[in-house]
Amino acid sequence: MNEKDNCCRLIVDKKKEKRENIIMGVLGTILIIAILASINIPVVNGNEMSKLESAIWAVETSCCPGDCPSGDGGNAIGPLQIWEVAWLDVAKEGESYSDCENLEYSIEVFRRYTKRYATEKRIGRPPTAEDKARIWNGGPNGFKKKKKTDKYWNKVKEILNNNKEKLND
Repeated sequence: MNEKDNCCRLIVDKKKEKRENIIMGVLGTILIIAILASINIPVVNGNEMSKLESAIWAVETSCCPGDCPSGDGGNAIGPLQIWEVAWLDVAKEGESYSDCENLEYSIEVFRRYTKRYATEKRIGRPPTAEDKARIWNGGPNGFKKKKKTDKYWNKVKEILNNNKEKLND
C-alpha cells in the first residue's frame, strides 16, 4: 500500500467515524425523547401527583393506570381502590362512582377526601403524610386507628423512603 492509499483510507475512516457519531447522537436524542414522553405523570386540576399520592397509587394497585381489578372483596374500584362510601363523602353533582376507574379522577377524590378529613382542626395538629395515608386506608378516623392501619402505612412509608428521587413532591 502506498502513502496515497493510506491517506485516502484515513480520510474515509474519519468520514465514517463522523457519520457514526452523528447517527449515535441522533439515536441518543430520540431515545431520551422517547423516555421523557413515556413518563406520564398524571396532572389533576393543574397539579402533578404528590409523592404521597404516587406511593398510595403504588400500594393500592401497583400503579395500574386504569381498568384495574376491583379490590377489598369487590368493594373498591379504580387505581386508588375507592370504596363507594368514601366517594359519596366527596362526590359532586354530575359525577358517577364509575368515574373512580380513571386515575386523574381517583386522585381528585383522594385530594377531596383528605382535604375534608385530614385537617388540623380534626387531628389537633397539622396533618402529615402518615395521617393522610391512614385516613385514606382507615376512614375519617384512620389516623387514630394505628393497629388497623399500621401495615398499610408501613407499605406507603417504604415506598416514600425508597423512591424519594423518583417521586414528585
